[in-house]
Amino acid sequence: MGETELAGRIEAVSKFVLQLAAELEMAGLIDGPRFSQRLRGADRPEDQIEYIRIGRKRLAGMADMLDAARASRGALARPAD
Repeated sequence: MGETELAGRIEAVSKFVLQLAAELEMAGLIDGPRFSQRLRGADRPEDQIEYIRIGRKRLAGMADMLDAARASRGALARPAD
């Protein structure tokens, strides 16, 4: 498997997880803000390893995307004045 194939697979899994988390949150099955907070996690000594730092940065970005989607859904749900 080449780098492009691996990158595509990782992107597909990332999109799947984001969509699944959003669906579960909208169905009231998970606490979205808490889930996002847990994705960000606390810093640990092993976070100095490069691939772990990259993974944690990606997870934080995914949490940001979930938060933005939640804010967008909230804005759409508010009645217009």
